[in-house]
Amino acid sequence: MDWQVPLFLSLFNNLAIFIVLIALYGFVQKIRFEQELSRQIVFGLLFGLAAVICMQVRLVVAEGVIVDQRNAVIVLSTLFVGPVSGLMTVCCAAAVRVSIGGSGVIAGIVGMGLSLISGVLWRRWKHERDLIYFAVGGGVATIAVLPGFLFVEDLATGWLLMQRLALPYGLAIFLCIFFVGWLLEREDNRLDAENKLTLSEKRYRQLYESMVDISFEVDTAGIIQIISPSVTKILAYTPAEVIGTPIVDYYAIPEDREIFLQLVAQGGTVENFQVQMLHKNGKKVWLSVNGQLLCGEQGQTVGLHGLARDISKSMRAKKEREQLEQSLMESRRMESIGTLAGGIAHDFNNILGGIIGYAEIMQRHLGAHHFPELELCVKNILLAGERAQNLIRQILAFSRRSDLEIKPVLVRQVIKDVVVLMRASLPATIAIEQHLDTESCVQADKVQVHQVVMNLCTNAGHAMKEHGGILAISLDDVALEQPFVRKYKGVMPGDYVRLQVSDSGKGIAPKQLEHIFDPFYTTKKKGEGTGLGLSMVHGIISAMGGIITVDSLEGLGTRFTIYLPKTPLCEQNEPLCTELPSGTEHVVLVDDDPFLTDIGKAVLSELGYKVSLFNNSRDALQFILDNRGSIDLVLTDMTMPEMTGLDLAGWLRANRVNLPVILCTGYSEGLGEEEMDQAGIRTCLIKPVTAQQLAMAVRQSLDKAMGVS
Repeated sequence: MDWQVPLFLSLFNNLAIFIVLIALYGFVQKIRFEQELSRQIVFGLLFGLAAVICMQVRLVVAEGVIVDQRNAVIVLSTLFVGPVSGLMTVCCAAAVRVSIGGSGVIAGIVGMGLSLISGVLWRRWKHERDLIYFAVGGGVATIAVLPGFLFVEDLATGWLLMQRLALPYGLAIFLCIFFVGWLLEREDNRLDAENKLTLSEKRYRQLYESMVDISFEVDTAGIIQIISPSVTKILAYTPAEVIGTPIVDYYAIPEDREIFLQLVAQGGTVENFQVQMLHKNGKKVWLSVNGQLLCGEQGQTVGLHGLARDISKSMRAKKEREQLEQSLMESRRMESIGTLAGGIAHDFNNILGGIIGYAEIMQRHLGAHHFPELELCVKNILLAGERAQNLIRQILAFSRRSDLEIKPVLVRQVIKDVVVLMRASLPATIAIEQHLDTESCVQADKVQVHQVVMNLCTNAGHAMKEHGGILAISLDDVALEQPFVRKYKGVMPGDYVRLQVSDSGKGIAPKQLEHIFDPFYTTKKKGEGTGLGLSMVHGIISAMGGIITVDSLEGLGTRFTIYLPKTPLCEQNEPLCTELPSGTEHVVLVDDDPFLTDIGKAVLSELGYKVSLFNNSRDALQFILDNRGSIDLVLTDMTMPEMTGLDLAGWLRANRVNLPVILCTGYSEGLGEEEMDQAGIRTCLIKPVTAQQLAMAVRQSLDKAMGVS
């Protein structure tokens, strides 16, 4: 027993070697091996080196027999790395043992083999690697190694030697396997936790760097401490440029920062705070920011964390949607105006028709007598009626309730009409100058030309309403050559009428000048314009094959120049005819306004026709059906209660009453030739109808019905 304690303590002199082994084990574990075999070979050599070093402390327990901790190293090599590693350790230790020689060589090699086998079996035990695992496993491995002593010389000698060494050697082996195994397991756990932490940090960094939104942290002073790389994609700054700078420097409106902080202070968080930030190029970017206060260990506020998302596209879409909604409201308003204008036109045309009709009757009666003063009064009444008629047509065209009428238009006269209207609406501080040097015409719709001139003059007046100025309108003929028209698509060289409208107002900024013809673009205050005027003007001019340009200097004024192709023909007023065609046929006159039926009867009766009046379309229908053989023509209003003029014509056709029908209306109603022909309508007259128009239409319809050319 006296020698067993020194033997046990001598075996523990190898503990320093195991401490170094644990350190090297942890270092090699960090190396990435492409193949598992390579890893086991490297570890086998490492554990083999440790076993060889342990063998340098030789404890001779019998002649030719030495003991050390190599078997513990073999067991641990096999358990923690694998069979190949254990085998490599055995090879290294066996080579050294053979070189030492002695009667214990075979016993030593057998003991190493038993250590390898016990390590393989222990490795297959599926149990949590806790203290029980290493206690039980280490004990079994120790017991498995001891029979190696039986191979020292003969069996009896080996048995005695095993009995004598079982306690000190076995206890030293067990304790070494138990404690070193436990420390190696802890090293494995530490390395595993370190690897997981490294992987987690890597994944977090990848996630952080791949974020679409901007993640940032600021301290209590508003200085940016952390910001994600996505700031480069959204605002063009690198994180290095931003970190350490005040976040308020990037607000387009610095006051928004104070509002944001107030919202955060109220509840500790804020969601979907929409704010404009400055891009590196100076442009503004819409961001939606979510923020949350950061607190320290003692609950004190240490900063703020936020996420900012780029919502520029959605804000642009929202703005476009608002513009479309505004356009829809404008369209509905225009539709309402059109409906109202249609009703006004109907009533006003009825009144106007009576005024013109009676004035024409008076004019014809005065023709037989010489009353110069009365003739002048009647002439002026007819001229005023014609102006009122044109005004109604302009209202209908403005509300899109009348069709375009393309014909030669005297631009000079349109300008004069616009100036009369503008003079009444402009303040006295604005002077109007006219330089109209041509009588040329353009092929266009007169109302559209009126709209173009009116819009440009209105804009010029608006530019000078605060300080006054000069509204100048000029008109002349020019010849455009190929070099000038080449840059305008669809425009041909030739003779043009040039219209220029200029003002001495505040002018237009260059950036705004690029967009003035864009739909919905306006420089006026909210409620003063829709941004549709100049885009409409541009569309009208382009449709006419013309050109519109603009020149402007801030503080000096603006000039719009329009080039319209000149036409050789020009509009002419219909000559006043005092001799109207007459007849003796029977005409049924239907209108819900007694004023118009009276004037119609007066005109037709004077021309020799027999006239039957009706202010109710159903009564007229019944009369026609009862007297179909004696009636030659039906003259009916379009808009009437109970039954419209179109319906009346349809009922006549359905009842095989083949009579020519003339339809009178305040506007075209969108009637097509096919629809009118199906209802038996020969002619459509637009109110107010002059005596000449009425007489010509009645006579032509009757002659056509009788086959007279």
